Amino acid sequence: MTAAAVIDRRVEAGVTIELVQRGEAFDVLVNGRRVMRSDARRAEKQLVELALAPLGQRDDITVVLAGLGMGFTLRALVDAPGVKRVDVVEASPAVVEWAARHFAGLNGDALKDPRVTLHATDLAAFLKSLRTRAIAPPPGDG
Repeated sequence: MTAAAVIDRRVEAGVTIELVQRGEAFDVLVNGRRVMRSDARRAEKQLVELALAPLGQRDDITVVLAGLGMGFTLRALVDAPGVKRVDVVEASPAVVEWAARHFAGLNGDALKDPRVTLHATDLAAFLKSLRTRAIAPPPGDG
């Protein structure tokens, strides 16, 4: 069994968030409970396929992804046909930093895809900014 090492620990909004490395794998813990594992991927690709299925063969799909996590769902989105833009909304500064430093290799550098825009804010603030048009719409919209 591989020993686990805490790579980073922070307190954000009164919540302790930790990044733990086990060999090549990473875990994210919130208040001591594991909420993400890099080696126990679930069904990100199937989730994206199911979510986009009603849009058929469109080639102008814009998606808001609430939460970056380890970037596996983002990778599935940028790999999906027809996706033109993905706005990723992530409130945790730790997760944003870990994405660049530790998770990029796991998700094929999904954040570097030119169709992706990362918004380091909470979802409510992001949605409010959309309503007030503080965030630019995709080219060709509005």
